[in-house]
Amino acid sequence: MGCARIRPVWLLSLVALLGLVACDDTPQALPTEGQIGAIVQLDHDSDKVIAELTANEAVFDRPEDEPLTPDERDTLLPLWASLIDHFLAFESFKGAFLYHWENAPGEPEGPVMCLTVGLNAHTAQMAEALELLSRLNGNDALRSALNEASPEYGISAGMVDRIAAEVVAPQSFMVLDIGEKQLERRSDKLFSSGSAVDADLRTSIANTFEAIRAVDRLYNRNGTDLARGIATVIAFSQFDRVLAPIVKDIAAWLGDTQVRSRGKSLITEADLADLLPKMAPGDIILERRNWYLSNLGLPGFWPHTAFFIGSPQELSEAFDADPDVLAAYPDGFTRHLAETWPNAWASYVAGEDEAQPHRIIEAVSEGVVFATFEHSCLADYVAVMRPTFPALTRARAIERSFSHWGKPYDFDFDFLTRGELVCSELVYDSYQAPSDEGESLNLALSEVMGRVTLPPNDIVRQFDALVGKPAQQLEFVAFLDGDPASGRARVETEAKLRASWRRAKWDLSQ
Repeated sequence: MGCARIRPVWLLSLVALLGLVACDDTPQALPTEGQIGAIVQLDHDSDKVIAELTANEAVFDRPEDEPLTPDERDTLLPLWASLIDHFLAFESFKGAFLYHWENAPGEPEGPVMCLTVGLNAHTAQMAEALELLSRLNGNDALRSALNEASPEYGISAGMVDRIAAEVVAPQSFMVLDIGEKQLERRSDKLFSSGSAVDADLRTSIANTFEAIRAVDRLYNRNGTDLARGIATVIAFSQFDRVLAPIVKDIAAWLGDTQVRSRGKSLITEADLADLLPKMAPGDIILERRNWYLSNLGLPGFWPHTAFFIGSPQELSEAFDADPDVLAAYPDGFTRHLAETWPNAWASYVAGEDEAQPHRIIEAVSEGVVFATFEHSCLADYVAVMRPTFPALTRARAIERSFSHWGKPYDFDFDFLTRGELVCSELVYDSYQAPSDEGESLNLALSEVMGRVTLPPNDIVRQFDALVGKPAQQLEFVAFLDGDPASGRARVETEAKLRASWRRAKWDLSQ
């Protein structure tokens, strides 16, 4: 299988690559059940996104000199951004399991498991890209539109060309050939060893060989034209820009299934200790971790938001003595929370320890939970904004957040329901007040892949648009801006935060 892919011009590089794959002594962890499920889910959802993206025949069959209409852009770009998400997620899983598979524990089954998982990610990534590129081939108008930078969706310039270069490059097929041969050899050895082999692993191995054959068929149908096209791109572009490694900053699926390339966040506990005195209950936190995204498919640089409520003591100090809050809650605000929402209150006060009590409520993959400031905000970028509302409005928002505690995470990102919540939905809904309870936070919702939602990046974008205007409802508190080059985070200005929503989602060279 796969011999038609090998070209004589590649053979010298093939020898070097064989050495890289087989001889590297980097330790290799076994994939978790969640990570295996993530790849299966990513593959399934990639197929759905490609089907939706390519369903509009009129768009793909348009004349070369006819630009996209605004409506067509609004339809295609969110799907394109989501597809890039999936491509990079596969890249992360591939990097985590494919290149050091021989060093996995549990010989002979462990290495075979890692190799199978890594090849699954590699073939799914290649199939996704080849399907799309074959539809774009010869359609310069559409290719140019998708190659444009679109800050509102977190898309950096030249992504079609970069993905094409990554997929059609000889090393992608060398990895496929090498992996296929190694899997044949290792799986034969495993099956003949006499030891019991998990039925799911047997099925996965068989599915991997079939996926490799499917990639072969895709490439044999369109690969030569695609390779010729990318050669033209390379000839007329800056070589480093086109073939630069794609930043592998998506290593999660549905919240926190991680393939983390490094264990250290750019923001430190000392940074958070300096930030904490500036915080107040009711603040809105935006977060980004470079190596995993909590909302795959949502556009923009900022992928997560959380709600700061402070520790029980800080909550009491902020509201229990306030005259307006006392008028609405005569027995005291914190007592009201404890009596009205006893289960949520019990979880809230059960902090990890006295030094790090629960100060955050957020929607993550486990659902709506309380967390410590450190657990939530030891990220690579953190921004804080404060609604310019009186104490009573903020207290009522916090109570509404307590009403959502324990609800499951909304993996459909659907703002039209309240039984399940995504991270920005928790913040949004907490600040939506009935007409007799004061002002609501006016955050415009948008449609992403057919769902009404609020990408966290839009919170910063809307803040930027309204600063200094009568409609402004958020004020700047702080911005810890990660600097990958130094390995630390810097305290930055309001102006830097306002511009951050325009950053490309996958480019760390800010």
